[in-house]
Amino acid sequence: MKPGRHDLLSITTRAGSILLGLWAGVCFAPSAEDALWDYRFGRPGLDEGAGAVAWFRGNLYVGGVFSTAGHWWTPGVARWDGTNWWPVGEGLNRREIALPAVSALTVHGDRLYVGGAFDRSGETPLPGLAFWDGERWQPMPGLQAAEVRSLQSREDGLWVAGRLQIIGDTNWYGVARWDGERWDTFGSRIDTNGVVGLLAVYEGQLFVSGGFSRIGGQSISYQARWDGEGWKPWPVVTNRSFWAMAVHRGQLFVSGSFTGIAGVAATNLACWDGTQWKPVGGDFDQPPGALISTPQGLFAVGGFTRIGSLNAGGVARWDGTQWWALGQAIWARSEGPVNLCFDENGRLFVVGVFRSVGGRPAGHVAQWTGTQWEPLVVGPSLIPLDGFLQIRCLAAQEDVVVAGGVYSDFTGRAGRAVWQLQTNTWTQLGGDFTGATGVNIASLVPWRGSWVVGGSFTNAAGSIAMNLARWTGSQWEALGGGTDGDVDALATDGTNLFVGGRFTRAGSVAAAGVAQWDGTQWSALGSGVNGTVLALTWAEDRLYAGGTFTNAGGQPVNRVAVWSAGLWQPLGEGVDGDIAPAVEAIAVDGTHVYVGGRFSRAGNISVHNLARWDGNQWHPVGEPPHDGVLASATAVLALTVRDGVLYVGGLFTNAGGRDIAGLARFDGTNWTAVGSGLRGWDSAPSPRVYALLWHEHALWVGGLFPGAGYRAAAGLARWIAQPRILWEVPQPTPTGEVQLQVRGVEGLRFSVETSADLVHWSELVQGQGEGPTWEARVPGTGPAQFFRAVLRP
Repeated sequence: MKPGRHDLLSITTRAGSILLGLWAGVCFAPSAEDALWDYRFGRPGLDEGAGAVAWFRGNLYVGGVFSTAGHWWTPGVARWDGTNWWPVGEGLNRREIALPAVSALTVHGDRLYVGGAFDRSGETPLPGLAFWDGERWQPMPGLQAAEVRSLQSREDGLWVAGRLQIIGDTNWYGVARWDGERWDTFGSRIDTNGVVGLLAVYEGQLFVSGGFSRIGGQSISYQARWDGEGWKPWPVVTNRSFWAMAVHRGQLFVSGSFTGIAGVAATNLACWDGTQWKPVGGDFDQPPGALISTPQGLFAVGGFTRIGSLNAGGVARWDGTQWWALGQAIWARSEGPVNLCFDENGRLFVVGVFRSVGGRPAGHVAQWTGTQWEPLVVGPSLIPLDGFLQIRCLAAQEDVVVAGGVYSDFTGRAGRAVWQLQTNTWTQLGGDFTGATGVNIASLVPWRGSWVVGGSFTNAAGSIAMNLARWTGSQWEALGGGTDGDVDALATDGTNLFVGGRFTRAGSVAAAGVAQWDGTQWSALGSGVNGTVLALTWAEDRLYAGGTFTNAGGQPVNRVAVWSAGLWQPLGEGVDGDIAPAVEAIAVDGTHVYVGGRFSRAGNISVHNLARWDGNQWHPVGEPPHDGVLASATAVLALTVRDGVLYVGGLFTNAGGRDIAGLARFDGTNWTAVGSGLRGWDSAPSPRVYALLWHEHALWVGGLFPGAGYRAAAGLARWIAQPRILWEVPQPTPTGEVQLQVRGVEGLRFSVETSADLVHWSELVQGQGEGPTWEARVPGTGPAQFFRAVLRP
């Protein structure tokens, strides 16, 4: 059912004259189309590491460098409610890519305070320190700018370490305290590039450590103390800052990269009792990254594996006499856990930079059950694997979708592979594709009941295959001897397979850049082309080819040509440009041929990387000068047309004069984003789309990006353009409830609402379409009752 259409249905039941109404409508939030992004394409945990954690109002909050958590786009900060991950407002975006968006979390009073290198939440400016009041992010009063490294909640106020600038004061301060009304900086003025990373209040003095050479006007490096009158050096001899500090049971504990401190032998951890330094129960093989004082003891967290003779998997507890390890977890591909917190029941959580724990994918967050570590993950997930993905090509046939690309999974294993999705389960087809150098999977196509893959490889999952392979149903095998160079494009007319790329031979047949395989033998398409073929499309009994070539079949064609009736023909004067022009994508809609890539002219008109051929002449796509898309390098990498609407994917930041990145559409008049568009990382803000595919009323998008709309999407996304929400007739039950069944909501978040008058609606239940059918029993409320499904953002 399309959004906006309402169907009413009434029935009379055997139980009496109860009238049940049915409203199968779809309602949208202000960012309406974001509700149509399938929520199941995020990683089960966080996509990148976390370093800050706090328990607030019955939920776990984590902060770090990540962009997504579970199903959601959650830059910098996310909330775990015990079952699912959720965004916290619009998240927190960083300005300093080398630093985490969020470095510190603490609860002070009835607020959650967050510090880091962020400068905004959505479009709201936030200068590095903010608080969450349960509904929205709020800036700290009196603060001009900040880069916060650590936070502490004490009875006398909120203590902040880092770099801070107070409104009306041009100085930078390394430490400050907010008492609810004003800031006290303790005269901690630091040099321009200095920063305080840690603070601790011990025996009435303030101790700090960080990367500074001056503080409070004094030439003091790395460690300093404030005694109430001025800044002085520590009773410590070390030439670097500490990793962690904590006051525990009357002693000051510090960790860092050292083997001795003030002449006392202690490796990576020591404590100060007010008089002297002492080692703490054995040498650490790596310094703890965090020290947390609790009634149960002092907890050390980090990448260490041993404390003296004790095997310790990154988390250990000091009881005052000896260290106790918490499990023997293996934090794969990581520095291990870096911080921890407890909930109100004493349950322990750790965050860090680890993809797995105990051999299970963990997504950088884990909990201690009392006997072992377990990940905090959420399902279902419809990505091929938990890890890095760069999807380079997509294809579909009947109820099967296949994807090919680059991966690095949670164990650290990396490669190039092809996966198949059927009945909501991904299966890798065979093993990895390998080669000497530059291995790539560039194109996929269904052909004669199987799949054919092209790229740059010499071995397809154990079978010798030169850049071209066919899936037999159980393994990959070479196809026709392959080609002597890269295969960049595939197409089929249902019988023949067309192959394009950078090669001179297909099998034993001379073929320049393009060839045809009929299932038995190769044949050249005329004399071929004089460059690389990057795009092939079969439509209307014609083969369209695009690439870097300027000649096909012996005649000028300028990077795009059509093969028909055994001859190559140009499309007018083709396309051209000043910097390495190329056609990388072609889509055909009736008499309209769309070409995209990197070029500035089509025929004799100026265009922006995209043009339309009507059979006689070239046209811009959109109204000049805001036609096409803009990019500094290759712009258009994928094209597809559906119901007269052109969808464009690639590496661009502007479409039709609007700020639209990576994915755009043109309806013949206007350029728009798909929902609120694809997301990029703070470190790589431009998403990249390599492949577009229409399958079963949904647009599949493959590339390199972490999110789509407000959903997580790890290099693969699905936009359900035409949700078909269908209701079965609600059935009364003997207990007075109503049995509901809804189909067509798979991959969508929704709620079911009820009304007696079609005016006032109340929510009955929320659901996530985890399967093709959703069912529930809800209370019956009266003689007339109507129901509707409402899509949620």
